[in-house]
Amino acid sequence: MTAGRLADAVAAAGDWREHLACVSGPVGMVASVRRELLAAGLPSGRVRYDQALPR
Repeated sequence: MTAGRLADAVAAAGDWREHLACVSGPVGMVASVRRELLAAGLPSGRVRYDQALPR
């Protein structure tokens, strides 16, 4: 699965506001999935991701 397809699947999966997300993988994929989760309403404090990305 490419980063874009994974980010699209995350965006289409519904309401993320009450979830905790842990995202790991290549920097580009983590960044795109994190952006989609935030856009889907998940608070930034509920997104855990690899430390390679700037906070």
